[in-house]
Amino acid sequence: MVDIGSTIRKLRLARGWSLRAAARECNISCGLLSLIENDKVGLSDRTQMKLDWTFGVDVYVLAWCHSCDTGNLPSGRGGTMRARTQLLVAFRRQLGWTMPHEKRREARKAERDG
Repeated sequence: MVDIGSTIRKLRLARGWSLRAAARECNISCGLLSLIENDKVGLSDRTQMKLDWTFGVDVYVLAWCHSCDTGNLPSGRGGTMRARTQLLVAFRRQLGWTMPHEKRREARKAERDG
């Protein structure tokens, strides 16, 4: 199952937005955004379009990449998994999210240089 709510929360927090500020940016109610983030309601097409536009990313695709829900992939999934990984890396770079291995690499470099 794709966890859309936590993905939207991560996007919101990455921008430093409160729930109220994000709702205002998305032009939806604060209550609806809270319900979405807590996976209490699904997204209508219209709400998804507002979220996609506001955050600059397809929230469903990003959520799927983060969840790595491989149960719905075709049986020959090697190529699909590579594509998923490449897409996730691209999203993270676009959004300014650091990959865990990149954080370790940066820390090692800082130790060497420092």
